[in-house]
Amino acid sequence: MRDKSQLLSGEILEKIRSVFPPEQIEEVARILITQCGQNLPFMEKADQFNQNLRRVRLSVLGLCKGDMHKLRELVEDAKRDWRDVIVAGGYG
Repeated sequence: MRDKSQLLSGEILEKIRSVFPPEQIEEVARILITQCGQNLPFMEKADQFNQNLRRVRLSVLGLCKGDMHKLRELVEDAKRDWRDVIVAGGYG
């Protein structure tokens, strides 16, 4: 069973659906769960209700504008310093 703290909130799932085509939704969700979650600096205990994690994920999704390559770049940026990502995304 998957750790519940790794699941995506309904708000994040809605944002994924609004930005990406149906055939990419599962891959985007997987990237956010495995690469843009508890592995981020200072997010080790964050769950899907954590406001900072919410802001990071919404920023990444908004800034990538449906571009999978850009999504991956933004996730890598978030791994270095997610605060820069939330500021760029307007959630700072």
